[in-house]
Amino acid sequence: MRQKILLGLVFLFATVLVGSTTWAASACTGCTPGYWKQAQHFGSWTDGYVHEYSPGDTVSAAFGCGPEEMTLLEALSAKGGQENALLRHATAALLNTAQEYVNYPIDTAGIQSIFCTAWDDTWDYEGAKNYFAERNERFCPLGRAEAE
Repeated sequence: MRQKILLGLVFLFATVLVGSTTWAASACTGCTPGYWKQAQHFGSWTDGYVHEYSPGDTVSAAFGCGPEEMTLLEALSAKGGQENALLRHATAALLNTAQEYVNYPIDTAGIQSIFCTAWDDTWDYEGAKNYFAERNERFCPLGRAEAE
């Protein structure tokens, strides 16, 4: 009887531990490029930010590499695959990590490093884009934030 109780407690503890580990891993959040490019969400670019970005900031200034004349908003709206898909998702990732209300699983320096490595063609565009997309397409905790 004592063994059954002990075994039951061990099973309960393991279930709680695994459940909380799964919850902690899934608690990471992110918003898509589609969220960030909408004018009604421009307020989220500055409200609650650890670092503020604006739609008119250039990709090269924000990342330290990339197109010099392209703005972050243009990057979010870029059509097509390859480098344009990378630009969309890397920009969304950058905005996610700078937003204190988004629990993004990678920091700004990590996003900049992955993007610049891919942009400089030492890592493929698709692999980097997929890495960001998987994290951007989680639950978006931000509501509608109007631009001021």
